[in-house]
Amino acid sequence: MALSEGYDAVQELKKEGRIGSVSFGIYPMDLWERILSTLQIDAALVHNHYCLNDTQLLRILPLAAKRGVGIINASPFASGLLTDRGPAAWHPASREDQALFRAAAEFCSRQGIPIAKLALQFSSQNEGILRLSLAPQTRNP
Repeated sequence: MALSEGYDAVQELKKEGRIGSVSFGIYPMDLWERILSTLQIDAALVHNHYCLNDTQLLRILPLAAKRGVGIINASPFASGLLTDRGPAAWHPASREDQALFRAAAEFCSRQGIPIAKLALQFSSQNEGILRLSLAPQTRNP
């Protein structure tokens, strides 16, 4: 696997005390499952997979907990999709999905609550993710 090319080097740096943790930051969930099953890492930076519109991160939580991997939940706003501003032009969401979330943002705004506030509250309330991400990391002496 291409991700493992530098893996031995960073593990050696950790063993020498030059770095404190080994982590990856990737998007595909199937790749996360492979990494968590085969490599010893300390943390996982997971993008866009635990927010109002996507909860796929939940499927790797048991494996991460079993392996002692801390979870960092990145992009609770779905790369701008869950904001009043909306996503950047490069965002992969379909036009239909973008229109749906724009309508949701407008609805939230009419209720006096920005959709971004709801998105952040949702993404930070899962105790399983918080427990993993706040768990003390073991370091080699």
